[in-house]
Amino acid sequence: MARQKTSRMQVSQGVVSGGQVIFRDESGRWAAQQLKQQMRACGSMGPDVNGQLTALRTLDTLSKDDWINLDKVVVKEATRRMQFVAAINAAGLTYSVPNAMGKLVLQHQTLTDMGPASVSLDGKTRTENDTQEYDLDGIPLPIIHKDFDLNLRQLEASRNSQTGGLPLDTTLAETAARVVGEACENMAINGGPTFGGLHIYGLVNYPNRVPRAYGAGGNWAQPAKTGPQMITDVLTCLSAAATQRMYGPFRLLLPPNYNQVINNDYNVPLGTGTLTIRQRILAIDGIVGISISDWVPANNMFLIQTTQDVVRMINGVPIQTVQWDDLGGFITKFKVFCIMVPQYRSDAAGRCGIVHMK
Repeated sequence: MARQKTSRMQVSQGVVSGGQVIFRDESGRWAAQQLKQQMRACGSMGPDVNGQLTALRTLDTLSKDDWINLDKVVVKEATRRMQFVAAINAAGLTYSVPNAMGKLVLQHQTLTDMGPASVSLDGKTRTENDTQEYDLDGIPLPIIHKDFDLNLRQLEASRNSQTGGLPLDTTLAETAARVVGEACENMAINGGPTFGGLHIYGLVNYPNRVPRAYGAGGNWAQPAKTGPQMITDVLTCLSAAATQRMYGPFRLLLPPNYNQVINNDYNVPLGTGTLTIRQRILAIDGIVGISISDWVPANNMFLIQTTQDVVRMINGVPIQTVQWDDLGGFITKFKVFCIMVPQYRSDAAGRCGIVHMK
């Protein structure tokens, strides 16, 4: 009898997890404890075998179907706003950081090139013994996040089987995911905050990018700018990359005000041809894609060599959602977050495969 009473008291005071009672109060301590336990246990915090991002789920107030729906809209809405970041990820230009929640800075090295090779008939000539020099640098790993909450009645209404239930409103989740995706894209292009003297550079302010000016006709928003003149600008960028010993493949990143421009007919001034300017650019050897991003400043254009030694995304935690209860369960709080930081790279001699035309 005493054992039954003790059991009832334990369950009424807390939540049973893994055979242990974990106490919960309104301060969020229970959620924080669960979060820490999951961080230590799960490692990569990526999708599980079923494709669900459950690694940091602290308290499953939502049903499995609700989580599936929430995860889908969060990832879909976030990636919709990450055109350039998504292209870099899709190209496999990534570096995964295990247990990124436990790391504040990622250290990396830059590397010099070797001298030229010797040419001889017998191979007996001794070449100069060469070494490569390393330089140490670091990049911060901040969390990009946005919070929202749902009240208990909203959640219960979505589960009420007697009335057929109401679909869980994912508007707040979509909005939170959108602003997280926007922050990631903006950081990749315009850079992020400085932490402890360490910078998160974007394309706009990366120190070793190669600057170039537009040629004849000015920038591409000028009404008199012709298709052939735009092609000349792209070829100028390719030549600038070659001076850095960068030979492709390349992606062209353009601002929103160029979107309509490159969809115009290439040969309008000449009165012949059926190609658009976009198609003509993609016909240039070495250009593998064109991206348009809302966060590229007007009339700025970037040519980026899509190789690991030039650009990659540091992926610590994929975009996902965690939850915890507040006010005794009357409010369920959510946080959409990720650790995803751009890294632009050059060798120790400062050579870089990013050309910035403006």
